[in-house]
Amino acid sequence: MRLPRTAVIVASIVAIAAAAWFIFSGDKPTQHIDPTTGRLVGEIKPAEPSKVPSDRDEGLKIALAQIDAEIKDPETRDILRQHAIGRIKGYGQSQPMDLSHPQAKSVAEALRTGTHPERLSPLIPARKFDRAAFLANPDDYMSVAEPGRVFQATPAGTNVPALVALTPRRVNVDQGSAVTLSVKAEAGMPVTFTSFDGGLFGNGFVSQTVITGADGKASVSYRGVEGTIANSQILASCPTCSGQARFTVFTRVPDSK
Repeated sequence: MRLPRTAVIVASIVAIAAAAWFIFSGDKPTQHIDPTTGRLVGEIKPAEPSKVPSDRDEGLKIALAQIDAEIKDPETRDILRQHAIGRIKGYGQSQPMDLSHPQAKSVAEALRTGTHPERLSPLIPARKFDRAAFLANPDDYMSVAEPGRVFQATPAGTNVPALVALTPRRVNVDQGSAVTLSVKAEAGMPVTFTSFDGGLFGNGFVSQTVITGADGKASVSYRGVEGTIANSQILASCPTCSGQARFTVFTRVPDSK
């Protein structure tokens, strides 16, 4: 049974605030408002030298212990633990794109020239899929990343294959590690995977298009990177199939187990 959203938010704030108080309670501000001028005067006494990373670690232990004691739902507890770790110790910086893949290069080109906004956001509709043009020159389609392709599924109907997820829809990954996501679609057709919450695919971007094999299988590698924690929602879609596959990848910072 999931807890009400309000209870989750309150528990998170209480746990993180308790840890923050433990860590920073050594700071003694001496600034005050001068009643005659209304200005802020005085100095702020710096934190005591004893407030070192070990105290920060202790504060994290307090926050995590409180979350573990009060939150019984496993999924909610894991999410709150990740955010507590991020607030107190940080969870890394977003990683730069690797421009070695043609699809990543297409994104860099869009940023540099100010053109092709459909390469930058899933909120911008992708170019319409043309089956004949794709079969005639697949490289033209495959050399470009367009996150919004995940919204181009064909309506369900007679002789329209349905997209099927082949790997678990919810998986965990540590920052710096990768997981494989796979679906089955029409053989020889493109499948696009798009993450809406960070992480990187094998092409170095948050969206990647691959072509299915003769068996209809399409797979991508999704990497948990610094700057990404907790749940990342991912959609997969094929323009010649009906439906979408939805995946949730839970990224953990390395020392949070």
